[in-house]
Amino acid sequence: MIYAILRFLSHTLPDTPFKIFLDATEEIREQRHFETTNSRGAAKRDLYDASNVIFTENTLMIDTTKLHPAEVSGIILVEVFWRASGGKASGTDV
Repeated sequence: MIYAILRFLSHTLPDTPFKIFLDATEEIREQRHFETTNSRGAAKRDLYDASNVIFTENTLMIDTTKLHPAEVSGIILVEVFWRASGGKASGTDV
């Protein structure tokens, strides 16, 4: 599903500075898929969805294999605030 969302955002908001790609090992993706849908098939779905992903030079790739959702959210928020500030640390005047 995340691939479908990213594909939608890449086509809908092509100039956004916030392009983020979440990935994990196939084993973990399959495990997470099973936990949320009680069915197998994440690898097959991901293979199809991955063929539609558009990467750009400003795409942030996050390997979520060993991360908890809160950690992933934190990484994304830091990146969004950093890019929104023009790449300056918070509280700087330079």
